[in-house]
Amino acid sequence: MHASIAINRAWVAYSISNTFLNSSFIEKLGKIMIWFLPVFALIIALPRCFGHTRHYYTGTGELASIYVEDEIKMVS
Repeated sequence: MHASIAINRAWVAYSISNTFLNSSFIEKLGKIMIWFLPVFALIIALPRCFGHTRHYYTGTGELASIYVEDEIKMVS
């Protein structure tokens, strides 16, 4: 979902810049970056695929999980 939103925003920015600037360099860069945006999202999320989680119930009875590895934990 987030990758789709990012691609949409990048495409809009690319379309606006292409209309106003009409630069072949920006056009080529935009076409390349549009294809790499989903790859960047996957690279960022990849470490979470191999992480180990510990599941527990919260005080309200909801099931929650936490990553065991320090490298994968989110910083709040």
